[in-house]
Amino acid sequence: MCFEKIFDLLLNVKNIIFKNIIMNAKEAIEIAKIELLNIFEDASPNELRLEEIELQHSNKWVITLSYIQDRAPTETVGLLAIAAAMNLHNRVFKVVTVNKSTGVVESIKIRNNG
Repeated sequence: MCFEKIFDLLLNVKNIIFKNIIMNAKEAIEIAKIELLNIFEDASPNELRLEEIELQHSNKWVITLSYIQDRAPTETVGLLAIAAAMNLHNRVFKVVTVNKSTGVVESIKIRNNG
């Protein structure tokens, strides 16, 4: 009887520790978003969006996020002005690597789209 209680207690402690050390995908996405918004604050990212998430080598979350980066309008005339106006908003893609065990963002890289 006492052994069973100790065993159950140890299992509960193990589950709590395991849950706190190993983050799930949603937690990793939130960490990636917060870090990206913090680092690229000057770029004024808008409409942050999750594009992809992958567990790599069982210990890293590789998360692709994108956001709209507004470009400064240029002074042009005619058809060039129309083309420039249509291209004022540029979607930028970033790949964020989060360590699954520690929750530390290890890298933020540009993902070339195309």
